[in-house]
Amino acid sequence: PAIQQTAQQYAEIVAEGTSRSSMEADIGFVLMDPCVVQSILRGLLAIKNDPRQGGAFLCPEARAALQLLVCATHSVLSQQHLVSDGGEIERSPVPESLAFLQLSCGPPSSEVLASVGLSEKLLMTALRKHGQKDVDALVQSGGQINAELAEVLHRAAPGPAHAVVRLLLGTLTNKCLLFRNQLGLEDCLRLMQEHNPRHGRDWVQLQQVDMLVGAAIHLSNWLDVSLRKTLREYTFPLAREDPWIHGRVADLLAMFQRPNFASTREEITALQEMLNHGSFFDEHHKWWCDLALAYLPLVQAQGKGYLLDIYSDSMLGRYVPLDDGRLSSLVGLAATGIPPPGNVATSPMHVVSPAPTSDAVETMPCASSLTDRARQILGSEDGLLVPGVGERIREFCAECLGIEKVNEVVELLTANFRGYHWLSHLASRWLATISSRISMVEDPIRSILRQRMIHEFSPQRADPLLMPRNGTPHIPAWLDPFIQEAEWRGGVYEL
Repeated sequence: PAIQQTAQQYAEIVAEGTSRSSMEADIGFVLMDPCVVQSILRGLLAIKNDPRQGGAFLCPEARAALQLLVCATHSVLSQQHLVSDGGEIERSPVPESLAFLQLSCGPPSSEVLASVGLSEKLLMTALRKHGQKDVDALVQSGGQINAELAEVLHRAAPGPAHAVVRLLLGTLTNKCLLFRNQLGLEDCLRLMQEHNPRHGRDWVQLQQVDMLVGAAIHLSNWLDVSLRKTLREYTFPLAREDPWIHGRVADLLAMFQRPNFASTREEITALQEMLNHGSFFDEHHKWWCDLALAYLPLVQAQGKGYLLDIYSDSMLGRYVPLDDGRLSSLVGLAATGIPPPGNVATSPMHVVSPAPTSDAVETMPCASSLTDRARQILGSEDGLLVPGVGERIREFCAECLGIEKVNEVVELLTANFRGYHWLSHLASRWLATISSRISMVEDPIRSILRQRMIHEFSPQRADPLLMPRNGTPHIPAWLDPFIQEAEWRGGVYEL
């Protein structure tokens, strides 16, 4: 009803003499706002199929949403030059029955949608597949989750319907990321890559990247290493060609500031690639200072001095040193709340993508699930000694600041305290006493510690400690006295 009311209002404007082409261009500009587009697409995913037609067709509301997107996309594309390797592509016009003014007459028929390449049966099958609770299980069983979408994309190209299906595919890709469907995400990204422009970027692709980065930031601690790798493989090549995408990737890399991300080879490799090979300017703007400002909090994070060396040695660091006056002025503007000109964070395309509303998939971790997770950790044996216990206590008390929560925290920590660390200390004193009275070939305490060090050793965490700084090898101050002891030296040799 809201769509029909809006269309009737535009019809009245046209009756007063406003040119139709001008009106459609204005409508298209408004409807292509990323937030509006994603709201329509989320609504489309939440709409059920039409039971009157055996569940194989879209309901009238879904067909009206598709009509709105096709018309709006057509008005945007009509103002652009769509070219391929063979020159400009001849675009078929949108049928009169799909025009903006026809929205007030009700949803289009299946035949009208099919005339622009949108098959209801294929779209319904695709949406049904993506509506399953475990998309990865479908992929693992040999199911082709995007077979129908691939066929629709083939039928709709070129034209506005092709852009609409790409937008829909981007929303489904975002859903796979939000619910951590690794296999589904990889398959969707592959199909997106096949239908992205061969040269340059278009507004559909920018929305896709923006949604993915927004969802990844939303996932926070639930963005595991496999998902991060998949996102890097898709976004990094794009960031090499487009500075705006590079800026969004910089927002994504800011996750390394969080305590749960150790200083690993992943962090160093990602920064080195972007700081040296990312795109820094286009025909509209030079993004050097904007990107340097985006990376500044990450490379200046406490306890990560090695990142400063990586930045200083990079192409971006050589062009915009950390003591550059231009960077200082931008930092000053940011501190006063004034957005720097051209800053990546103030781009009109920058939106945080909300979670999908489909009731066929599980929900993301919310405040209550965080509280349950914190309660489980605080209630574990010796939960008082768990790394990050302070943060877990804050999560647990976030819902309510009353004394009841505080009392429950105290009860959880004291009731499950076992004192294993004290028992270990006592046992070590006994072993020290025994070893001092009995002649032993090797100190049992150091032998146990060496075995544990070898077992717990992490090359990913150790590599950054030994990374060269300014071209010279870096040796930690504690390493030399450490290897003076025979037991520790043997452990280092073994590693």
